[in-house]
Amino acid sequence: VFAVVADGATPPITFQWLQGSTVLVNGGTSASGATVAINSSGRNSTLTLNGVQAADAGGFTVNVSDNFGALGTSSAMLTVMAPPSNVNLVQSPGSTVSAGGVTRFTVTADGTGPFTYAWSQNGVPLVNGGAISGADTATLAVDVTPAEAGGYAVVVGNACGSAASSQSVL
Repeated sequence: VFAVVADGATPPITFQWLQGSTVLVNGGTSASGATVAINSSGRNSTLTLNGVQAADAGGFTVNVSDNFGALGTSSAMLTVMAPPSNVNLVQSPGSTVSAGGVTRFTVTADGTGPFTYAWSQNGVPLVNGGAISGADTATLAVDVTPAEAGGYAVVVGNACGSAASSQSVL
């Protein structure tokens, strides 16, 4: 939702919303096909886009005028973020590691960073210290002891949501 207030304008006021150089119309669609809703009343106008996609990222402008002519222009940038998806967990060297060795779990995910990471062992959240390092990064390192055997998983998050990995067994 974008909003503008035309202070100092004399009604009736005209608001013209643009995506890049394309004029948007109430009930129309954006560059990605998102539904456009424009609501203007008095000195106020809002532009609402429903169903925003990556193609909608970029500049939006509103031109404001009244019976005396152009009053001004206001612009804003829309950043479109995608939640984490396609979380892939890889363990190296493998699921069988001798005591005293180190194994690493590395996660990748699609979506828009920056990401947060929350690792767990058998459903219990992990913190850095002892045999564990990287509990809040994309790579978890585990100093292998019999106590560290179990299932490891991670939840990858960003401002739009989170996604969990499948479990990898050590």
